[in-house]
Amino acid sequence: MKCKGISFFSLFFYIAALIFFVFAGLNACADFFDFTSKANPSLIAKSETQKLLEVNTKQEVSFTKVKFNFSAKDASEVLLCADFTAWNKNPLSLEKISDDLFSKTLFLPKGEYKYYFLVDGKAQKDDSAPAVNLDLKDCPLPEISLKNVL
Repeated sequence: MKCKGISFFSLFFYIAALIFFVFAGLNACADFFDFTSKANPSLIAKSETQKLLEVNTKQEVSFTKVKFNFSAKDASEVLLCADFTAWNKNPLSLEKISDDLFSKTLFLPKGEYKYYFLVDGKAQKDDSAPAVNLDLKDCPLPEISLKNVL
């Protein structure tokens, strides 16, 4: 009994079936990974905030440039803690611009944001912004700053 090799038709059939199952699997994964997001890539910033924000919508989302400034003499580090950074869990570091000025520019969707600054480990609100009372266990201040992004 002699074994003959695989026929051309059988080989073609197996390859076609393999290609079909691979593409069917990729198509099923497309909904899971949501490759169809319509967010405008030119508006998506390369900042840490964009990595933290998850936009679960298929509508176009517009982002606005927002600048956070804090004046602190003799401070070595200023961090931004906000509702969009999960408060103290993911604070953003402000860049030292001069001896007493720290700044951070972010791209945020339109809305209202609550925040405060950690200046060398001590929580301080932004006196240049309106204040709002807040009672959160993650926030060490009873009154924090409020910023409207229009």
